[in-house]
Amino acid sequence: MLPQVHCQKYRQFQQVVEELLALASETQGDSKTLKPKVLEMQQLFQEQILGLGIDDLDPSVASAIQSYQTEMHKQQRLLGNEVLFLQTCKHPESRARRLTQIRERLEALSRYLAVVLGEGSP
Repeated sequence: MLPQVHCQKYRQFQQVVEELLALASETQGDSKTLKPKVLEMQQLFQEQILGLGIDDLDPSVASAIQSYQTEMHKQQRLLGNEVLFLQTCKHPESRARRLTQIRERLEALSRYLAVVLGEGSP
């Protein structure tokens, strides 16, 4: 079980991910709207989530958290790339594919967060 302060930070991050997922569904590919929100999410992750100390956690819990943080970081990097590619898409089919990939990456982040918070299964 995570300490309360950890849960609070992860829930805050989860809220930003959910807002971004809703935005990705609503905007129909407006990268000018998505990009700043993705950058905000990445900054929050760097400052708030990675800033949490896991050394004081039970070793098995710390190992699992570190694995999920690594996966979340990877999904965010890939998400940033998808948003950049979305900016250059000219064809509606390409934009639709990029938006689908953006939503899938955000959904993966949401699943990882649910597991970390004990709300889902791995």
